[in-house]
Amino acid sequence: MKATYRFSQASLALFLLLATGYPIAGSAQGTQQGFVKIFDGKTLKNWEGDPTYWRVENGNLVGEITPATLLKTNSFIIWRGGEPGNFELKGEFNITTDGNSGINY
Repeated sequence: MKATYRFSQASLALFLLLATGYPIAGSAQGTQQGFVKIFDGKTLKNWEGDPTYWRVENGNLVGEITPATLLKTNSFIIWRGGEPGNFELKGEFNITTDGNSGINY
């Protein structure tokens, strides 16, 4: 059984922010006024994570664990695109029943 985590662009960017605080954008369709987009929906530019588990798929940041890629320790994806300041967290995410996830900032 595989555990798949799929996130919308805004959700994913926010969901996996470790040590961030940048204002985050809405969806790929456009940036909400006053927010800065940190995930382009196409690449992992400015993000640090093990590509064994993390990828971009259909505009979403995806974290996936399969029987062939079981974790021995936690795996994080971290935004490294700047020095964040004050922020507002907005997000949506999907997670499987067996999923184990969280938000660190």
